[in-house]
Amino acid sequence: MGRIVEVKGYTGTVVFDGQSLTIVRSGMGVVTQGGRGQIRIPLSSVTAVMWKPANPLVNGYIHFSIPGSDGRTRGRSANVRLSQNTVSFLSSQMKEFEALRDAVEAAIQRGLQPPVVTASIPDQIAQYAALRDQGILTEEEFAAKKASLLSQT
Repeated sequence: MGRIVEVKGYTGTVVFDGQSLTIVRSGMGVVTQGGRGQIRIPLSSVTAVMWKPANPLVNGYIHFSIPGSDGRTRGRSANVRLSQNTVSFLSSQMKEFEALRDAVEAAIQRGLQPPVVTASIPDQIAQYAALRDQGILTEEEFAAKKASLLSQT
């Protein structure tokens, strides 16, 4: 597990420990934006990170999409700022939230990488034999590769 990232925004705090996000919505801003509360979201459940940058006149927000939470209410688009998965931030807090966004997106990408699968020794020998049969490897090269693989057992 990597370092814990904790950022405080206008409508709450987000803590990311590399495996899950904990959102604690608090402060004066949440009275009009969805209410107080806490939610813990496993990283494996996050399908997207929505981002709206802040500027001196308008607060920004970060929103973590999860299955079953598509931002629609009764057929109309809901204001994502009202979601319990959203934290608004001031322009002075944007740099910390950008770092959080980058850390979460990087962790999601690492989780999407297919595992490296190493072929079994018999499969690797069969692959080298096929290359030998196609004339890509000489008999000597095939024998050397096979001996190298068999010495690993």
